[in-house]
Amino acid sequence: MMMMMMMMMMMMMVVVMVVVVVIMLNYGGLGMRYTLYLDSRYAQQAFQIYQEYMTHVLSLVSIDAGVEPNSTKIETFVNDVLDVEFKIALVIFHTPPLSNPHSEFNRMSLAALTELANNTIDFTEYMKYAFNENPDLFTDQTTVSVRRAGYFHLLGSVISELAATDDGKR
Repeated sequence: MMMMMMMMMMMMMVVVMVVVVVIMLNYGGLGMRYTLYLDSRYAQQAFQIYQEYMTHVLSLVSIDAGVEPNSTKIETFVNDVLDVEFKIALVIFHTPPLSNPHSEFNRMSLAALTELANNTIDFTEYMKYAFNENPDLFTDQTTVSVRRAGYFHLLGSVISELAATDDGKR
């Protein structure tokens, strides 16, 4: 009887710990909250402040690089950034989040995510770069939780369109 009690106590003391790490991917790529791009009450003021900020930062980057700031090129770059970010804001607006992104059903492999984004972003290589201390953790079969699958599909379309129409200026 004593032996049985000791075995039961030992069994209770053994704790099996399973750690599951889930990487969730959501939208990104904007300098401001996406609603600021779309809300006419704030968009003009927000854009003006954001444009001034980007212009200032790019001027400092030019000076740091030992190059005289070229206001025409900086203005063109800032306008291109705002144009691309506005398109991304529209993509976010039109892709609602999934109700349960952590379920197995809503996870997908990095290869599938790359395909979903029209092969415009190689997510396996992206994750290896982002987690450069442990790049071997990521293969095409690595699964991730995707908060807005539609975002990645539409973002791939936007990137494809820009690549086909902007003559390499962005």
